Amino acid sequence: MFTSHVRADNTAVFYYPDLRPHQVHVIGDFNGWQTPGIPMRRIENGWKAEIGGFPPGETAYKFVADGHWVNDPHNVLTVGDGYGNQNSVIYHRVDKGSVFHFDFFSPAVEEYRGYCIYLPPGYFYSDDHYSCVFLLHGLLDWEYTWTHKGYINKTIDHLRQTGKIGEMIVVMPRENGEFFNGNGMFADYIYKDLLGHIDFEFKTIAHPDHRAIDGLSTGGYSSLVIGASNPHLYASVGGMSSSIDGRVFDTVRNHSDRLKHFNTRFHITCGEGDPSVGVSGELANYIRSFGIECEFFANPGPHDWEFWGPAAAGNLQFHWWSFQR
Repeated sequence: MFTSHVRADNTAVFYYPDLRPHQVHVIGDFNGWQTPGIPMRRIENGWKAEIGGFPPGETAYKFVADGHWVNDPHNVLTVGDGYGNQNSVIYHRVDKGSVFHFDFFSPAVEEYRGYCIYLPPGYFYSDDHYSCVFLLHGLLDWEYTWTHKGYINKTIDHLRQTGKIGEMIVVMPRENGEFFNGNGMFADYIYKDLLGHIDFEFKTIAHPDHRAIDGLSTGGYSSLVIGASNPHLYASVGGMSSSIDGRVFDTVRNHSDRLKHFNTRFHITCGEGDPSVGVSGELANYIRSFGIECEFFANPGPHDWEFWGPAAAGNLQFHWWSFQR
């Protein structure tokens, strides 16, 4: 995909994904912010510059497109400059993952849908492929909320740095409760179109033993129903403060034999102050009644990011353990 990054040979590659400007430069810490910056050359999908001998560390940068200074449209991560401004940032030989934003056309819903994707620190340095977790947000949020409110990239980095998980890819698509509200096309968008797109564009291990789906609130409903309906696609399924109704119970019952056959594992969490904590526990017991593995945790917290931020760490660890079976 179209990303700014640093390769193993210490060459930084910068991309600006817009063909409309007549001239584009890249400027940043690497050249002391000296204007006009490093000139970029026009390519098929935008503009590109390569800078050899790139130093290790955290590097801030911007693009200068026809005289206008702009952040990298695909790079979600920024760093302050001390003057109240934010610049795009890339890491080289630093133990932090990157987060990018892209969109793609989904035939199922006949529109472009955005997603954020976390790529681990080693992603651009080797030919390794990685396990992948799909995280679905709730009704009033969007794909950026995982980083803006949930600080998910910091959670993943911390888990990896402390040895609780290894390197993996995490995909955060936009899904605004449409599936919970009865539009089945959005299930096809998640488990067919998005899954195929990610496996094609990124270095995933394209095998169900290395794939998981999880989510919160209405996204938790979607992850539980999609995961339970498609045990041939996911090693593990999670839900945080999920919007649970009879449809979830019915899906588990209707697919219980296949869930056991594929040895699918479930991980359900909910805040003790959440109205859905009771039905979450009931669902966990219901899943176990079919001989299907299911962990359930009710910890202090409301139906909000105060709970979901810490809960995501436990769910991600669970999925990582599932990948190691």
